[in-house]
Amino acid sequence: MSNTVSSRSTDNADLDRLEGEARLAEARAKLLTAEHVTQDGNKKTWWKDGQLNLLIIGGIVTIMGNLGVAAYNGYETRSEDRLKAVNDLDLQRETAKSDLLLSAMRINDSKAAQQNNLFFIDSGLIADPGDKLKKAVTKYFPVLPAPSGAVPSFLTLLTTRKPSGRFP
Repeated sequence: MSNTVSSRSTDNADLDRLEGEARLAEARAKLLTAEHVTQDGNKKTWWKDGQLNLLIIGGIVTIMGNLGVAAYNGYETRSEDRLKAVNDLDLQRETAKSDLLLSAMRINDSKAAQQNNLFFIDSGLIADPGDKLKKAVTKYFPVLPAPSGAVPSFLTLLTTRKPSGRFP
């Protein structure tokens, strides 16, 4: 019987020794975790240690992305504004050319209107690639009535008075 008791005590002693070694290993692991030391002896970096650091990194990435998008939008807005300014300038130039042509034709004399238009074309104030405008001016003699029209003089009104005493 003494063999059985001694074998049980040996088994208990081995079991107690294994439990002690397990507790010691667990304590060492807790100590290593508490000191932030990895198995190779290096300290853990700050960004591997927690959820708050991950949120900070995510916020920084988000801010950088937003800055990139804002810079791109600013660039595109400036290029659109430049294009709009160029188109507005071209529109104003064309409007000025058409106003110049119309003002040259707004006289009651077709010969003078033709001479005015030819002057603007020959002087380069109005671009005429292919001489289309010049040919049209010489062929059609464009003329428009003067903006004020012919105003009868006071003497004309007096001499053309109707018998009723009223002016025409």
